[in-house]
Amino acid sequence: MSRHGRTASAGGSAPISWWGYLGRLWRYLHDPGVASWKKTLIFAGLLYVIIPVDLLPSVLIPGVGWLDDLLVLWVGLPALLRELAAYEPSTRGAGGGGRVERDDGDQPA
Repeated sequence: MSRHGRTASAGGSAPISWWGYLGRLWRYLHDPGVASWKKTLIFAGLLYVIIPVDLLPSVLIPGVGWLDDLLVLWVGLPALLRELAAYEPSTRGAGGGGRVERDDGDQPA
Protein backbone atom coordinates (compact mmCIF):
# COMPACT_ATOMS: atom_id res chain seq x y z
CA MET A 1 0.00 0.00 0.00
CA SER A 2 1.37 3.37 -0.92
CA ARG A 3 0.88 6.63 0.92
CA HIS A 4 -1.57 7.66 -1.82
CA GLY A 5 -4.04 4.87 -1.14
CA ARG A 6 -4.72 1.36 -2.36
CA THR A 7 -2.55 0.20 -5.21
CA ALA A 8 -2.74 -2.53 -7.78
CA SER A 9 -0.17 -3.84 -10.17
CA ALA A 10 -0.93 -3.71 -13.87
CA GLY A 11 0.84 -6.66 -15.46
CA GLY A 12 4.09 -6.18 -13.61
CA SER A 13 4.25 -2.42 -14.16
CA ALA A 14 4.31 0.22 -11.43
CA PRO A 15 1.44 0.19 -8.90
CA ILE A 16 -1.55 2.45 -9.58
CA SER A 17 -3.01 4.65 -6.81
CA TRP A 18 -6.70 5.49 -6.49
CA TRP A 19 -5.90 8.93 -7.94
CA GLY A 20 -4.22 7.15 -10.85
CA TYR A 21 -7.35 5.06 -11.40
CA LEU A 22 -9.51 8.21 -11.40
CA GLY A 23 -7.26 9.82 -14.00
CA ARG A 24 -7.33 6.68 -16.12
CA LEU A 25 -11.12 6.50 -15.80
CA TRP A 26 -11.41 10.09 -17.00
CA ARG A 27 -9.16 9.39 -20.03
CA TYR A 28 -10.93 6.05 -20.65
CA LEU A 29 -14.37 7.67 -20.77
CA HIS A 30 -13.16 10.42 -23.13
CA ASP A 31 -11.15 8.08 -25.38
CA PRO A 32 -12.84 7.63 -28.79
CA GLY A 33 -10.95 4.35 -29.20
CA VAL A 34 -12.83 2.70 -26.32
CA ALA A 35 -16.03 0.87 -27.30
CA SER A 36 -19.24 2.74 -26.47
CA TRP A 37 -20.78 -0.35 -24.85
CA LYS A 38 -17.95 -0.42 -22.29
CA LYS A 39 -18.56 3.22 -21.37
CA THR A 40 -22.31 2.58 -21.18
CA LEU A 41 -21.76 -0.40 -18.89
CA ILE A 42 -19.75 1.76 -16.48
CA PHE A 43 -22.50 4.40 -16.35
CA ALA A 44 -25.24 1.76 -16.03
CA GLY A 45 -23.50 0.13 -13.05
CA LEU A 46 -22.97 3.48 -11.36
CA LEU A 47 -26.58 4.53 -11.93
CA TYR A 48 -27.89 1.19 -10.68
CA VAL A 49 -26.04 1.59 -7.39
CA ILE A 50 -27.08 5.25 -6.99
CA ILE A 51 -30.77 5.02 -8.04
CA PRO A 52 -32.98 3.67 -5.23
CA VAL A 53 -34.78 1.08 -7.43
CA ASP A 54 -33.76 -2.49 -6.57
CA LEU A 55 -34.31 -5.90 -8.10
CA LEU A 56 -34.58 -7.21 -4.53
CA PRO A 57 -36.77 -4.68 -2.67
CA SER A 58 -36.53 -4.37 1.13
CA VAL A 59 -40.31 -4.56 1.60
CA LEU A 60 -40.46 -8.01 3.22
CA ILE A 61 -36.97 -8.34 4.67
CA PRO A 62 -35.17 -5.12 5.62
CA GLY A 63 -31.67 -4.85 4.19
CA VAL A 64 -32.24 -7.27 1.30
CA GLY A 65 -32.41 -4.32 -1.10
CA TRP A 66 -28.72 -3.68 -0.48
CA LEU A 67 -27.72 -7.16 -1.67
CA ASP A 68 -28.15 -6.44 -5.38
CA ASP A 69 -26.22 -3.18 -5.03
CA LEU A 70 -23.42 -5.00 -3.24
CA LEU A 71 -23.39 -7.67 -5.95
CA VAL A 72 -23.03 -5.02 -8.67
CA LEU A 73 -20.13 -3.45 -6.74
CA TRP A 74 -18.55 -6.84 -5.92
CA VAL A 75 -18.53 -7.89 -9.58
CA GLY A 76 -18.25 -4.51 -11.30
CA LEU A 77 -15.53 -2.74 -9.33
CA PRO A 78 -12.82 -5.41 -9.71
CA ALA A 79 -13.68 -5.76 -13.41
CA LEU A 80 -13.43 -1.98 -13.87
CA LEU A 81 -10.10 -1.81 -12.01
CA ARG A 82 -8.68 -4.63 -14.19
CA GLU A 83 -9.86 -2.85 -17.34
CA LEU A 84 -8.33 0.45 -16.23
CA ALA A 85 -5.06 -1.21 -15.20
CA ALA A 86 -4.77 -2.75 -18.68
CA TYR A 87 -5.83 0.47 -20.44
CA GLU A 88 -3.03 2.20 -22.32
CA PRO A 89 -4.08 5.60 -23.66
CA SER A 90 -2.38 6.86 -26.76
CA THR A 91 0.15 9.65 -26.31
CA ARG A 92 -0.59 11.02 -29.79
CA GLY A 93 -2.32 14.39 -30.02
CA ALA A 94 -3.42 16.80 -27.32
CA GLY A 95 -6.46 14.75 -26.33
CA GLY A 96 -4.53 11.52 -25.95
CA GLY A 97 -7.31 9.58 -27.67
CA GLY A 98 -7.07 6.06 -28.96
CA ARG A 99 -6.03 2.73 -27.57
CA VAL A 100 -2.58 1.32 -28.18
CA GLU A 101 -2.86 -2.20 -29.60
CA ARG A 102 -0.03 -4.73 -29.57
CA ASP A 103 0.77 -7.43 -32.09
CA ASP A 104 1.36 -10.93 -30.75
CA GLY A 105 5.01 -10.55 -31.75
CA ASP A 106 5.40 -7.59 -29.38
CA GLN A 107 4.49 -9.54 -26.24
CA PRO A 108 7.22 -9.59 -23.59
CA ALA A 109 8.91 -12.94 -23.01
